[in-house]
Amino acid sequence: AGVPCPAGGAQDLQQVASGGKPSIIAAKCVGCGKCVKVAPRTFAMNAKTEKAYVKNATGDAAATLAKAAKACPTAAIRIG
Repeated sequence: AGVPCPAGGAQDLQQVASGGKPSIIAAKCVGCGKCVKVAPRTFAMNAKTEKAYVKNATGDAAATLAKAAKACPTAAIRIG
C-alpha cells in the first residue's frame, strides 16, 4: 500500500502537466531529500538550512516533477 497523495497533490499534478514551475515551501520542508532523489536536475539540498530548494525549474521532465511532488511527505512542493 502506498502513501496517499498529500492535500493539494492532485492540483499540483495538473499544474505540472500544464508546464507549471516548481517551488518549495521552506516552512513545510523537513529535509528528507526525496525530491532530490526523484528529480535531481531540479531540486538540491541546502547544506546550511538542510532543506530542499529549486536549483533549475526546467531541469527535469513534467512527469518527473509530478513524481517528486507526490513523493514529498509534507506536500512542500508546489507546481505553478
